[in-house]
Amino acid sequence: MNLLHKIAKDAERLSYLELVKLDEAIHRLLEQRLVGDPEIRSRPDREVVERKRVGGITYQLERVRCGKTNCKCAKGNLHGPYWYGYWSEDGKTKSMCVGKNR
Repeated sequence: MNLLHKIAKDAERLSYLELVKLDEAIHRLLEQRLVGDPEIRSRPDREVVERKRVGGITYQLERVRCGKTNCKCAKGNLHGPYWYGYWSEDGKTKSMCVGKNR
C-alpha cells in the first residue's frame, strides 16, 4: 500500500472538524510549495501585486512585461495588473490568464 493510499484510508476515520484542520494544513503546504516554485515566485517579466488561494488554484494579480523592445513596459512601466491562475497538474505547474477581473 503506497503512502498516499494509506493517508486517504486513515483520513476516513477523522471527524468533520479534524478533516477541516487537515484540509487547512494541506492548503498551507500547497501554498508553500506553489510560492516556492521558482517559475511563479520570481519571474523577471512579472510583478505580483496580490495573491489569493481558492480551492486548488492560486490567483495572482500581476503586472506584466510583453517583451516588445519598443513598448513602454521595456522601460519599466508594466502592463496590467491582470489576474492569472496557477495550479498543479501531473506534477507540473499550469497557468492561465483570467483577465482584469478575477
